[in-house]
Amino acid sequence: MFDNVSFKVNNYSIEEFEELVGRIGEPVSVTNDILKCNWYNLRIVYYPNSQILKVINSLHKFYNAAIKGLGGFNHDEFTYTHLAAVISLLEHTIGRPANEMRLLGRFEYGLNIPTDSYRPFKDIIERYQSIVTTATNPFYAHFNSRKKPFGKFCPFTDYTVKCYDKGKQIGLRENILRIEIVHHNVTMTRSILGLKHPTMGDLLNKDNWAKLYKKVKSTYDSIRMLAVPNGDIDEYNKVLYYADAIVNRDLKPQIQNILPQLKKAHDRQRDDPDSPHFLVNKSIPQLFQELINN
Repeated sequence: MFDNVSFKVNNYSIEEFEELVGRIGEPVSVTNDILKCNWYNLRIVYYPNSQILKVINSLHKFYNAAIKGLGGFNHDEFTYTHLAAVISLLEHTIGRPANEMRLLGRFEYGLNIPTDSYRPFKDIIERYQSIVTTATNPFYAHFNSRKKPFGKFCPFTDYTVKCYDKGKQIGLRENILRIEIVHHNVTMTRSILGLKHPTMGDLLNKDNWAKLYKKVKSTYDSIRMLAVPNGDIDEYNKVLYYADAIVNRDLKPQIQNILPQLKKAHDRQRDDPDSPHFLVNKSIPQLFQELINN
């Protein structure tokens, strides 16, 4: 569920930082009076003048590396129990309770969805066109280092929705679709959780997991996607008129009165048991229940 986070601890003394460094046993670098060290994949930054400690990076990768000893990957499941183990280790090592670890800007959460024989990008994600809420936000292609697309992202003011081929991203021959929401700032996190100062401790509250899951599911439900061809050209065209933002805009006067029909066609193809879209949609609530109950 959770991946990259950033949090800070206020009023953290230099003596506490020295104890922290002693516990993790990693070298410290100094840049402009700022102290930095790495703990597995986590970046630890200490500001002695303001006595602020910051910790940044993937909790999922940290769990696999620091607790399981398997290396820093994040394509498998990261459950509630795994998160609790990470937070317990952070509390012991940092020397502060989780409710003093205030969440900051970047905050990522989502689901890794196995897609069986379907290719996550070619068969599914490439068909994602836009997310429609109060306005239409288009998806843009996300390219790897070889300039080949492996996912799409849809940016909003305070967050970005990312959908990509997780197997391709990390070089594995596994069909895994990652749907992820990335908060750009703590304002978005506060809004969804309904908390003025959300902390790492709040991530242990399953009600907050449910709030974040609701955001993932409602976001997926707002995606307009092209149909997978099934031989019915008329149905395919209806979905195209509804899902493609440019076609929708160009033909707006002609299709405005039949939008309800087009939406029904769109939802029919998404909910067709023979469609890969159906597999993804069905998997989202199932995976969430597995993560929160294990």
